[in-house]
Amino acid sequence: MQRQTTQQQQRTAEDRLLIVGALATLLGFSSLFEPMLYDAARDGGWTLMTCFPIGLSLVKVELIAIYTGIGPGRLGERIVVGLVAVLALCVCREMGTAALFRPDPREREFIVPLMVFTWGTLSLGLSIFRLVAPVRLAHNSVPEPIRTIFSLRRLLGVTALISVALTLLVWLDVPWQAWSLWILLAAAIVAALGLMIVIPLMMILLRPVSQRFFWPIANGLLILALFGIPWIAILTFCLGNAGVWLLPLLAPIVAQIGCLIFSLSLLRLAGYDLHVDDVPKLSVKGVAKRRLTVEIEDPWTEAE
Repeated sequence: MQRQTTQQQQRTAEDRLLIVGALATLLGFSSLFEPMLYDAARDGGWTLMTCFPIGLSLVKVELIAIYTGIGPGRLGERIVVGLVAVLALCVCREMGTAALFRPDPREREFIVPLMVFTWGTLSLGLSIFRLVAPVRLAHNSVPEPIRTIFSLRRLLGVTALISVALTLLVWLDVPWQAWSLWILLAAAIVAALGLMIVIPLMMILLRPVSQRFFWPIANGLLILALFGIPWIAILTFCLGNAGVWLLPLLAPIVAQIGCLIFSLSLLRLAGYDLHVDDVPKLSVKGVAKRRLTVEIEDPWTEAE
């Protein structure tokens, strides 16, 4: 019986690794080819298609922020891994941009700091949401053993990855003059809009409900998002000149919602859902005297 349970846990871990790895690979390759698709759509005059790479870029940053803000593991590790993932996306995007014969220097000037600051702002917002809710993203299988000591080997590994990512960005001649207050303001606005999309979809798609009720909801939301694409085109055509400002606003949102539904559905298929943290109750001893012990945890050495 115990052997069957161990084999089942191994199969669950392999399936989880396969799905999450496939999703990460898909997002990485999309970052590599995203500038090429954007440039081809812009040259072809397809205004609608140029808006969707923007929404796709936001989805990748939002997924990393979900892991950083409410994901499993210790907070310190999640921050470091999230930073490495964002820098990896920036490197993939810059490699795709460098493959173009005439990359836009204005876009390259702000895309890297915008992605980093947006990830940080989204992660902060989701961390606050985790404290308020309180919920966390975890696998529904047997919990993994908790390590109480931060591995020095892991610290050296992530430090090396960050160094390699920064070196590649410098080698790709990424302009660093855009790290200014305006980028922080733009990242805050993008993160605020992203939180209004991420939190409702996350609460709907990652709730611990049965598969019988989950897949109709997920498929319905995905179909609704996909059917929003022709409606945006029809609405823009009917509005005429007034639709010029509406198209760049709605098209990235629709693309963002559709890609986010697809990604969260894959995470749910891998076995991840939202777990409610147990809130400790206050034990009152006596009528006149109450005592509350507050423990300050070190995010690098203690599990959340």
